[in-house]
Amino acid sequence: MQIPASYSAGPSALVSTIIADSGGVFHETPNPDDPSGSYRLSAIDFSKPGGEMDGRGAQAWVRHLNVIDYGGSNQWALPTTVDSSSSVGAPDRALADRSQSSSQLAELFYGGLGQVAGSSITNTHNGAYSLFSNVQPLSYWSGTVFSTNPGVARSFVPRVGNQGGAGKILYYYVLAVSPGQVFAVPLPGAAWLMFSGLGGLVPLVRRGNAE
Repeated sequence: MQIPASYSAGPSALVSTIIADSGGVFHETPNPDDPSGSYRLSAIDFSKPGGEMDGRGAQAWVRHLNVIDYGGSNQWALPTTVDSSSSVGAPDRALADRSQSSSQLAELFYGGLGQVAGSSITNTHNGAYSLFSNVQPLSYWSGTVFSTNPGVARSFVPRVGNQGGAGKILYYYVLAVSPGQVFAVPLPGAAWLMFSGLGGLVPLVRRGNAE
């Protein structure tokens, strides 16, 4: 999978392109952090040197992937999470047993990469882990917001395998997912193609059924 051409001009130009592709504004349900529901994007939404983005920047970056039809797909999105208290916690942890089906990220890290609750994915994983590059142990954004508080989005923390949520003003890592067969993925059958954010610039591929 090739790096998008929009990355070649450098981070500042890329951020400007991402913002322009969203018309400069991220539209969301009004919430305490964004009473108007029209958040004006700026470079600060992508300002972390490690590649983390805030919740609005993450959505804008995914929109950019769709605008450029990256990998032959215009169906990129942030991973989904069940919007319920049942998705909070860590799968296989005795006092907080949560199903892998509670989120695409739980399915990836637990079902696909062999994470063990309470242990960082960088320390405990299976052989499929080597298929991925730039896996971070810190928090990743989900695209699912809390129905009771749209200023908060659900998240996954591979450092301990925990699911929770955070205000979209915070900065987390990002994986984009696309359903079905993406032509540039050198794997048989249906697949998710996952692409890391501004810091990684490396495609992440997972074999398995699309959702």
